[in-house]
Amino acid sequence: MDVIIPPGKESGPGIQPDDTIVVTASKIFRYQLDIMRNYEQVVLSEWEAAPLHKMRVAVRRMRMAYRVLGKYISKPVISIYKKGFRKIGDSLGAVRDLDVFLLNADMYKSLLKTFIL
Repeated sequence: MDVIIPPGKESGPGIQPDDTIVVTASKIFRYQLDIMRNYEQVVLSEWEAAPLHKMRVAVRRMRMAYRVLGKYISKPVISIYKKGFRKIGDSLGAVRDLDVFLLNADMYKSLLKTFIL
């Protein structure tokens, strides 16, 4: 599956050399959030691992941007982002765990039959 790039963002988040750290962080967060939102409907309507993976990568990139740039952003603002990143990351991780389980359900079923009989 190809990456779904947000319209108008084909070349990335649009960071400029004269952007402040806060503006840079905002652009990174917005860009990755837009990528996540573009995959949201695909994840909800289809059962494919690739879009879910792309969403998880976008969350990891936002969390990394937070780790690198968060110390330069006011605590009240960044704490909102941090909590949201963790919640979304945890939720997508749980969905991925279920996805892996379902992909391997037949194997697990055959293993159970082997041990039960």
